[in-house]
Amino acid sequence: MEPTQNQSRITLLTAVGAILSALLASTCCILPIIVAVAGIGTVGAGVLFEKYRFVFVLATYLLLGLGFYFSYRNPDCDKGTCAVSKNVKRTRGILWVATAIATLGILFPYYVGWLF
Repeated sequence: MEPTQNQSRITLLTAVGAILSALLASTCCILPIIVAVAGIGTVGAGVLFEKYRFVFVLATYLLLGLGFYFSYRNPDCDKGTCAVSKNVKRTRGILWVATAIATLGILFPYYVGWLF
């Protein structure tokens, strides 16, 4: 039996939550660059989020873990006998893309020096 529509929705929501959490985790470094490029000046909001960076990173990977759990678990299935629908494949693909985006966002402070 394939995962229900509700499980796909939960997986999608956790992927979106993980991306948002990763972006918040890297706001200390991304926000000043975006603001400078936009010509607005500097904003001290990035400094406020730096204190909570660990919490945001932890939330990101917890949400991603939950997303993978709901996406890949299949309790009613025997080994090798279940077909995976296109919807499930698409949801898993979105989850992997979200993982890549979140990881790039979290690692941004470490490679930003190489970019500029």
